[in-house]
Amino acid sequence: MRAGLRAYDADTHVNPCAEVLDRYVDPDFRRRLPELAPYRTITGQIGGTPDTHQYRVDTKSYRRVLGEARAHETFTGRGTNWRGTKQPRVGVQDDRAENRVKDMDDEGTDVHFLVATSWVSVVGLPDVELEVGLIRAYHRHAADFCGQFPTRLKTMIVASTRAVDEAVREIRQWGTSNWAVAVLPLLAKDVPVDHPDLEPIWQAAQEHDLPVVHHSLTWNPPYFPGYQDLWDNIFLGRLASHPWGGMRFMAAFIGAGIMDRYPSLRMGILECGFGWLPFWAKRMDEQAIYVGGVAPLKHAPSEYMTSGRFFCSIERHEGEEMFNYVTTRTVCTSRPDGVSPARRRSTSMRRDVNVLLAFGLLALASVAPLHAAPEGTMTWGVHVSLATRWLDPGETEGVIIPFMLLYALHDALVKPMPAGLHTPSLAESWTMSKDGLTYEFVLRKGARFHNGDAVTGEDVKFSFDRYRGAAATLLKEKVREVQVVDPGRVRFHLNEPWPDFMTFYGTTASGAGWIVPKKYVAQVGDEGFKKAPIGAGPYRVVSFVPGVELIAEAFEGYWRKTPSVKRLVFKVMPDDTTRAAALKKGEVDVVFQLTGPIAQEIRRTSSLRIVSARTFGVIWLDFPDQWDPKSPWHDKRVRHAASLAIDREAVNQAESLGLSRPTGSIIPRSFEFALPLDPPAYDPGKAKHLLAEAGFPSGFDAGDFYPYPPLNSMGEALAGYLGAVGIRTRIRTLERAALFTAWREQKLKGVIMGLNGAGGNAATRLEAFVTRGGIFASGVLPEIEELFRRQAREIDRTKREALLHQIQRIVYARAMYAPVFELGPMAGVGPRVDQAGVGLISGYPYSAPYEDVKLKKS
Repeated sequence: MRAGLRAYDADTHVNPCAEVLDRYVDPDFRRRLPELAPYRTITGQIGGTPDTHQYRVDTKSYRRVLGEARAHETFTGRGTNWRGTKQPRVGVQDDRAENRVKDMDDEGTDVHFLVATSWVSVVGLPDVELEVGLIRAYHRHAADFCGQFPTRLKTMIVASTRAVDEAVREIRQWGTSNWAVAVLPLLAKDVPVDHPDLEPIWQAAQEHDLPVVHHSLTWNPPYFPGYQDLWDNIFLGRLASHPWGGMRFMAAFIGAGIMDRYPSLRMGILECGFGWLPFWAKRMDEQAIYVGGVAPLKHAPSEYMTSGRFFCSIERHEGEEMFNYVTTRTVCTSRPDGVSPARRRSTSMRRDVNVLLAFGLLALASVAPLHAAPEGTMTWGVHVSLATRWLDPGETEGVIIPFMLLYALHDALVKPMPAGLHTPSLAESWTMSKDGLTYEFVLRKGARFHNGDAVTGEDVKFSFDRYRGAAATLLKEKVREVQVVDPGRVRFHLNEPWPDFMTFYGTTASGAGWIVPKKYVAQVGDEGFKKAPIGAGPYRVVSFVPGVELIAEAFEGYWRKTPSVKRLVFKVMPDDTTRAAALKKGEVDVVFQLTGPIAQEIRRTSSLRIVSARTFGVIWLDFPDQWDPKSPWHDKRVRHAASLAIDREAVNQAESLGLSRPTGSIIPRSFEFALPLDPPAYDPGKAKHLLAEAGFPSGFDAGDFYPYPPLNSMGEALAGYLGAVGIRTRIRTLERAALFTAWREQKLKGVIMGLNGAGGNAATRLEAFVTRGGIFASGVLPEIEELFRRQAREIDRTKREALLHQIQRIVYARAMYAPVFELGPMAGVGPRVDQAGVGLISGYPYSAPYEDVKLKKS
């Protein structure tokens, strides 16, 4: 972002290697991977991973130089010549999303639209199942790759035109995902884009508000038109491939009447320039009359191009020239990574415009207007009983739920936002001293609490001193003093350098950085504050009935922006069937945490939609009795058996429509310092064998099983898998707040189905669950305690990562937990909602920022 304007890089390619795609194929498809072996070529691609391969089918070789009579024996031109000012980091094409984002930061780019590249040449194989298998793998990979940075990485749903039903299923499965912003039909040879058999693809794209885009390739299928008649010359081929491919695609799409039959469907053509558009528009109008051959159209062909539903990407040189003339409007370019125009200007706009710009098209969008007064009411059907303590950031637990309210009512010095993990909020800036011992925050001028009092340094110090939530003990051990330099400046002095200070203080790993008014809390006391909280967030409390409903009204003095919606209502609806019914009736506008069958039902309702975002949430089974030598759980073979007993993929498909990702760790893969660990394969026979080895050939009574509310059906399924191998439990359900309290106070025995979606890194997640000061730790290992102490003092990142990886290996080897999967939560959104806010903040599962949610204009 530059001066408040966002830069989009349209049409930057991503080309995951075969080794990465193979990891994501369906289990049943693995038997067919040997058939793809002949098409695995050594990669050597810029930004790839050394010693990996690419899938490439039927590569065309251009062997003649213009002016020469005979063809050469080998290719005579050059591949795509690198024109960047620096080499990209390793793995940006494959699975190193963090390296791609670092490259983006270096070049000043906010969003990449990733175009699938050489592997799509499988469309040239006669067996369509091989094509479909890799398409499905790419979509799963995209969900993980883009899901790590959902506001910055976007890509397309690839649609097979030889397996239309499968293409529609993929669009419906992924169409509401944050990463999916377009549909790319993979056109097989002799399958025209206007063929009637492809109509279901256009219908599905329109239903999910996804544009249809085209991108030509030069060396591999799907070939561009005329590729067999280029006199065997790469110069002619490269000149023709992109513009002529785009010209043919748009003419057929428009001329077939597709945009009439689907009146809200948009289309775009990529990497083909725009200087020829006026000529082509005029020529289409003329030829539609002169020679015909088109469907009956409601408008002249050129009018579809100027309707706002057609977009064309510009070439790199066009972008650089145009930037000399652009002021407060948006131009997005197609260019090699690492080549940065001298100036980029863009503007923050509605999501639907952002989606169009994300594949970088020549759309000149004016600066957003000033915000109007808030209006309307948006209602959430929430899946938990709202606890009074969640209104007070000073008591924030080490879980994500309280932030569902904190983002509305309160504000932090620094917090996760769409712009990034540590976004300055009540603090306009912060700095760290060279020795790592002092952090200074400069407070934002004009920021106020709901009662009109200014936010001052005294409030910051008071909020930290009174904080008693997650990681409070650790924070106060590390911070020696909070110094109020003046009303607008605060310094945190540490006892020793601590690399995780901002991770704990500036993310959802804790609530320590969220600020409350010192003067008001002193007047009403802690209990009075929870009954009538005053914060500095975009909304203020109007009424609150614990466990029933919270109503909040827009605070028009909020520093960031005036909220769009006047009133927010949070209604408690623990039962997902009740939430779904309320959504269908229009009683609520957004519902969270839907189970698979309910989500499928909502998806089939045309006026409703399902949205999902990759989050930091991981579901696992906790065995608190493992620390009791008399308990069967004390034997790690029993804990291993419990993990082997779970069919994670079956639970994933049934409970989250395949959107979750099986894992062997309680730490999400996207976290810094995470050690990726795969779960053990489902093996009930081996589980029974381990139980017999441990002395329980007939199993044992494991006591109570506590599902994580409201995911009771998932808990019942997991308990069923345990029971199938002889680990017998009794389901005991608790309301969410009661479960947290009992878990935190170590009152639960048996098996706990845990879920944690708080932000941070590997150290923050480990601190909460496996260390002596952990808010949910039921026991500790001295070796882990020592390693954790050492990593907290280690400034060298590589050494620190090694220590944290060592802890994760110990937890894994001892089967301290039975991780199930990284949750892909599903939310339902009603027809009145323009922007629900789900997925705007990377890794966050609920609506936020609330000042950005919008209702549709009536």
